[in-house]
Amino acid sequence: MSTVSKQSSGFVRFKKKLRRNALIKSVIFGLSCGILAAAGVVLYQKLTTITPDPMLYLPVGGGVAILTGLAAFLVLRPSVRKIAQKLDQDLGLGEKVQTMLAYQHEDSDMLRLQREDADRRLLEASARRVRYRHPWLHAFAPALACALAVVAVITPIKAVEEPPEIEEPEIPFELSTWQETALLELIEQVKASKMEASPKSATVAELESLLEALRVTSTEDEMKTIVIAVITNLNRVIREHNSAGSFAAAMKISEHKDVADMAMSMDMLSGLELQETLTTARENLRTDEVAEPLEAYISALRQMMMSVAELEVPENDGMYEGFGEHLSAMTKLQSQVGQYTRDWIQNQLDDIFETAVDDLSDAMFIQYTNKDVKDTTVARLMEIFELTEDDLPAEEKIQLPAADDEPEEEEKDEEDKGSQGGIGNMEILYGSDDVIYDPNTNQYVKYGDVINAYYASVSEKIIDGKIPETLEQFIADYFATLYDGSEKETTAP
Repeated sequence: MSTVSKQSSGFVRFKKKLRRNALIKSVIFGLSCGILAAAGVVLYQKLTTITPDPMLYLPVGGGVAILTGLAAFLVLRPSVRKIAQKLDQDLGLGEKVQTMLAYQHEDSDMLRLQREDADRRLLEASARRVRYRHPWLHAFAPALACALAVVAVITPIKAVEEPPEIEEPEIPFELSTWQETALLELIEQVKASKMEASPKSATVAELESLLEALRVTSTEDEMKTIVIAVITNLNRVIREHNSAGSFAAAMKISEHKDVADMAMSMDMLSGLELQETLTTARENLRTDEVAEPLEAYISALRQMMMSVAELEVPENDGMYEGFGEHLSAMTKLQSQVGQYTRDWIQNQLDDIFETAVDDLSDAMFIQYTNKDVKDTTVARLMEIFELTEDDLPAEEKIQLPAADDEPEEEEKDEEDKGSQGGIGNMEILYGSDDVIYDPNTNQYVKYGDVINAYYASVSEKIIDGKIPETLEQFIADYFATLYDGSEKETTAP
């Protein structure tokens, strides 16, 4: 072949042309196959509800293009012999080019003349005379690739077929006679309660509108939605009316420990807790140099009252008036420090704090009553309409203490040792020791301090036959629970 290259420049010209054509055909074929592969992947992904991923179809298309292009070139690349045959056929040279190649390594006058004649004819021949056979065949692959690519592009991603939702049949609801009667009784109980007038009227209005709405309610889901909405409104009414929450918020941001400690009593609506914190504040002022701690306490009270006022607590609110009078009395006493003796100042402090305890306890009891009536109303609604706490919105559920409020392990051990069936230390031995309001003494007391008197009073009524026999076992179980773990054994009536 190298001899021919040196001797026949005409042949070399055609050989380069034909092999270049083979390369172009291979590239076109490879690209067509790559496009077909990429379009096939895209189409498959769309038809299987998958969004086409270029990180998948581009590498696939590129890989297929390279492999098929190389394979096509190996097949289409013409050999020297095939080139000679094609040139003889297309240019009408008989077998001159094939003879030239067959005897290219032999040298004689006749063969040299034959090669020169063949080379001359090749140089004179036009390259256009070499025919491009079956052009439609080589155009088929690009056309098919382009067609599939267009189909892949315009085909929408198949929507995911969601399984049909199986609608559960709605449970019918009709307000029963018992439910209507119970709701009417609840309305009358609220009207007769000692709740303040404003929240009472709002509560009664909510319950009356609830009754009207339930009379035309036809499904259980609708009933639950309406009742839960009323419970949410009842909670909102008390939160907006009771000022204890606003006072608690203002106290919690106070830098004065005694004022900040009062926040717990506001959250609990506990008169006993408030009395204890006020007593602690009073003791912290029992010092010879009272001016400085008195100034700090008054400043904290004033800041707290300003914060409460910003929360739009009305000035005629009992809690607001109580703390306002306490602040005024403390401010007046501050101006008298240095004019009177230490003992006189301390006696005045005793009187001021005693008055504050009385006034604020009364105001807190009113707000406690508001909340207690609301809680009782909500509990009764849940009972009448068979709702559970899980049915209520998260913000309306009972808030459990945070993990940070848990006592240390050592403290918990001590509590466990001292409390058998109750709470607290060894002095608290009852199944329930909540702080309650005792109407006999007009004070907040621990239930454990008055349970014996209550038990004796109920026992006397049972003996006198003033309590129905149907309630005797219930009362016996009730007190048995409260006495659980107490120091003495009791006999149920």
